[in-house]
Amino acid sequence: MVGGFTMDMIQATGAGGVPGPASAMSGAASIGSAQLNFNYFKLFHALFMSSVFVFLYPLGIICARVFGWVRFHVIKMIFATILAFTGFFLAVYMSTWYNKSRYWNTPHQIIGLLVMIAIVVQIVMGFMHHRQRSEERTPKVRAHSWIGQGVLLVGIINGGIGFNFAGASRTPIILYSLSVIAMALFYSLMFYFKSCWNRHKKTLSEIAEEDEYNAHYLSDMVPAPPQTTYQPQEPPRPYH
Repeated sequence: MVGGFTMDMIQATGAGGVPGPASAMSGAASIGSAQLNFNYFKLFHALFMSSVFVFLYPLGIICARVFGWVRFHVIKMIFATILAFTGFFLAVYMSTWYNKSRYWNTPHQIIGLLVMIAIVVQIVMGFMHHRQRSEERTPKVRAHSWIGQGVLLVGIINGGIGFNFAGASRTPIILYSLSVIAMALFYSLMFYFKSCWNRHKKTLSEIAEEDEYNAHYLSDMVPAPPQTTYQPQEPPRPYH
């Protein structure tokens, strides 16, 4: 709630000490009417960050690791990163409103700042990898992959800490938790199907190689048919 009021401090002084309940509001008057303070900045910060870490980043990883859609991976990650920095700057702006957040010494703020730094590192590593246009999984590529999944996990956990830090009601916390569980199941299923498909392809490849080897081996064992040359015979001479 927001609003304004005036108070006559003279009414609070005197030999009588603390005013009694009957005269507690004597000399005080409200200015205007109280209004509900709905914080749209806090709402958009929660929506942006939840969308980034619960939906967009996981889908971007699935595009690259499961389906091999590198172009969609890059586009989705760029859009998600822009949204993440928008939500981060909203948080920086809101932190000046409250005493508990203006010094940036709370767990949610510290973890959030570290996550944003890690995202910048991921952007640089991803740009360097895609610039080389190589599909080989080098140590840098593995580091990019594992750091990205670590940032994703920490960001999701920090989202739950953020709801507690903001004093959110039970409803958004439940919705956030259900969204995380649903995406975790979908994420796990996608990688499980990818693993099954890789094993299936490996089996088919081994069968094809074995068939090729058997065909080559059998062709060496079967003797080649003898080659014959055709010699034309002279026609019989007529009898005189």
